[in-house]
Amino acid sequence: VAMAAHALRNPLSAIRMASATLRHPRADEAMRALQHDVIQRQTAQMARLIDDLLDGSRVGAGQFRLECSQLDLADILAEAIDACRHAIDAKQQRLCVDLGASRATVHGDPQRLTQVFANLLNNASRRSRPGGDILLAMATGADQVTVTVADRGVGIAPEALPHIFDLF
Repeated sequence: VAMAAHALRNPLSAIRMASATLRHPRADEAMRALQHDVIQRQTAQMARLIDDLLDGSRVGAGQFRLECSQLDLADILAEAIDACRHAIDAKQQRLCVDLGASRATVHGDPQRLTQVFANLLNNASRRSRPGGDILLAMATGADQVTVTVADRGVGIAPEALPHIFDLF
């Protein structure tokens, strides 16, 4: 339950912030439209996470499936940034984004990749001090893409390292 709650907290926080912004007296129509889009994306993300809970039993049975397609990785990273922008802004942190000059097309599951990068960014925000810097960078090579999320937080405890790829 704790792992599921952790995974659901990020989109729920984005929905809460977007809905609060909708009620702000200075929110114009453009801002309302942007926040509506955030709510739509994040509720879809929550639905996918709930589906993941149901799929959890399939992982052990080797029946877990990905919905892969050709993706522009910059679009995936932009969605991940949107998903955690509220957490970064709430701590007045600076997100430095460097996607390089080249476009990167990858074969992957857009929902899972967005989830991975949003989790990395949210973890960086949670572990960094207020006002701190977070870096999101993408570099392309001949046959690979490297995405870096860096912060100056406390890091991962050595005893947690064997579990970083566990479910949720």
